[in-house]
Amino acid sequence: MLKTTFAAATLLAATALAPANANPPALSQEIQTLPQEMQKLVITDLGEDFAQCWAYYDFMTAIIDRDRPDVDTNDSKKTGEFARDAALALVGKDVALANFKIALDSFASDTAGDTHRLSIVIANHAYHCKDLIDHPEHEMARQVEAEKAGAAAAAAKK
Repeated sequence: MLKTTFAAATLLAATALAPANANPPALSQEIQTLPQEMQKLVITDLGEDFAQCWAYYDFMTAIIDRDRPDVDTNDSKKTGEFARDAALALVGKDVALANFKIALDSFASDTAGDTHRLSIVIANHAYHCKDLIDHPEHEMARQVEAEKAGAAAAAAKK
């Protein structure tokens, strides 16, 4: 129960507040100027991140709803829905659902059914997901820079 209380507190502290009636984030101008193949890689990476955050908020909310029904998880649910919508918009239903399932399987493996191990999931996802939801443009910029660096390294090898 103590670990679930800790998880509830962390989830609430690390829950980004998805704007009401928010649309998934628009692609930055910088992404739109990249070559088509690089755009696809950035969009795929962002879609995977949003799907993982969708899974994170769903997983943690379900545990807290089960163990601590007195805790209001509505903001967490809305944030998970926002992450879901962004993943679906970026990579489509099949890819988003596949990444969602992979993330859920990973969380189940990390916790091995023991809520005392929730800190593993929290440490790996809480603040990354909050940052992604609050400031998707920062993650987009990071992804663009990573792809540019990868392309420059590949060109240097030739």
